[in-house]
Amino acid sequence: MTMPGVTDGRRLRSLRTRETIIDALMRLISDGNPCPTAAEVAARARVSVRSLYQHFGSEEGLFLAAVKRTYERIEESWANVDPNSPLEPRVAAFVQARARALEELLLFDRARWLMEGHSQAVKGRRIQHEVWQMRNVLATFAPELNQMERRRRARVHAGIAALTSADLWDHLRRGGLSSRSARDVVRDGLLCWLR
Repeated sequence: MTMPGVTDGRRLRSLRTRETIIDALMRLISDGNPCPTAAEVAARARVSVRSLYQHFGSEEGLFLAAVKRTYERIEESWANVDPNSPLEPRVAAFVQARARALEELLLFDRARWLMEGHSQAVKGRRIQHEVWQMRNVLATFAPELNQMERRRRARVHAGIAALTSADLWDHLRRGGLSSRSARDVVRDGLLCWLR
């Protein structure tokens, strides 16, 4: 019979190893390697490749765990913007928060797109995150959106989804804009749609 303290210790070590492996993947991505191999991740984490597969089952399982952790961290740290505040400061606060999240996700999202091509699970978690993000948009800009005629509201909603997407942010940053300039583009676009 295994003693409870021994089981708890093993479980804690196992959780720490999982986190170490995810951290190694994230560091490799942030160092500019968008598609690290299991061997590269294991070497960075200082574990065996076998250990990586024991914890995650596959490279897809590892990447899905990293996607979940990343999006959960973004979602948990999100500060809602008061929808009753004046439009310009509300847009500025929203864009500031969204730009911070998008900048943090920039290299990770490029890696995620590579994995998403052959992982429905990764794609599904990205879609969940986008739905979460659009709920924030709808809540933040409800006063303006609720006053619009239905068809216009649908167009504005689609425009805001595009303006606040990781795809547009990546396009602006790859195009040479600084984070601040990209933020200004998003802010100005939101104001155009919402006025």
